[in-house]
Amino acid sequence: MNKPKSARFDLLDGLRGVVALAVVTDHISRINGLVWAGGAWIAVDIFYVLAGFVLAYGYGHKILGGMSFLQFATVRVIRLGPMYFIALAVGLLGTLLAMPQISVEDINHLLKVVSLNLAWLPYFSVAPWPLGPGPAMVHAPVFPLNAPAWSMFFQLFANFLFFYYLHRFRKHIPLWIGVTALLLFILGTVITRQTNPGWDSSNFFLGFGRVTAEFFCGTLIYSLGIYTRKFPAWMLWLVGGMLLACFVFGNSRVLFVASISLMPATLILMFSVQIEGWFKRLCQKLGDISYPLYIMHIPLWQLLYTQMNVQIFSPALRTILFGALCIAVSLALVRVDNVVRKWLTTRLTFRKAVVAA
Repeated sequence: MNKPKSARFDLLDGLRGVVALAVVTDHISRINGLVWAGGAWIAVDIFYVLAGFVLAYGYGHKILGGMSFLQFATVRVIRLGPMYFIALAVGLLGTLLAMPQISVEDINHLLKVVSLNLAWLPYFSVAPWPLGPGPAMVHAPVFPLNAPAWSMFFQLFANFLFFYYLHRFRKHIPLWIGVTALLLFILGTVITRQTNPGWDSSNFFLGFGRVTAEFFCGTLIYSLGIYTRKFPAWMLWLVGGMLLACFVFGNSRVLFVASISLMPATLILMFSVQIEGWFKRLCQKLGDISYPLYIMHIPLWQLLYTQMNVQIFSPALRTILFGALCIAVSLALVRVDNVVRKWLTTRLTFRKAVVAA
């Protein structure tokens, strides 16, 4: 595969933003006793497939051309790290403020959690967080200071697995490995009946199969050249519409089937659609805020819930107002993220070889 031309896939950026909004809507509406986007958990699967494509498209030729692991790891941490650690800090503050009281045992838990989560590692415990009842509590998450951060752990794992394969075998991941990973993922899901694994202590290790199958699917979309094929636009609106409907109406089995069929099909069809004007700008902006929106919404909610009398609003209004606040905060954090990433990149000893993207 030759070195690809630089390009931005604007419609896919827009999708990232839309599904990030769906995740926020799902989580916050549930906290407020509502279920507005019960199928939004397959957004994580969309992120993984997109990440696989983006890594293969943007870094495959660099790795095959001699990029070192240190260079690759640094560029990925620069891309994901600033928002991860900012969200972690907000999550720690929110946890401290939400805890009804602090015991010696709680302090021990916190020290372990902070140490592991700072190292981007999971914490296994059945304890509810933030160590007490309430709408801000999450039960047994492996990243207690910011529950959605579990997916970023698996994101890094898949990134490093991708680097290892290309560096070791000097070629892109072949079709048979991708198909094998998918079949093993399906088999594991059927046996365990866990359709949304990876986020808590009881199903964490199943997350490795989930991310591997979906990330490899994304790399195959690139390496097999599928993204260059053209399809009629009506196919996208049909298949994409069915996928979006699953966000609201699908049960867990329907959603799982959609995540391995409708979802990759929608992404492939999106490459055929060119957008311009205000819609293109909107999609670019949605793509920009997708990561801060996803990684910050739970810490931000926990912090606000402990410091503001949100109960004066109805559950629906709380959900809507918080969603709007998340968007505003994410727009500001995009600028912060860009500044921090540029600052870190300019201070790398091999900065000429590394571009945080």
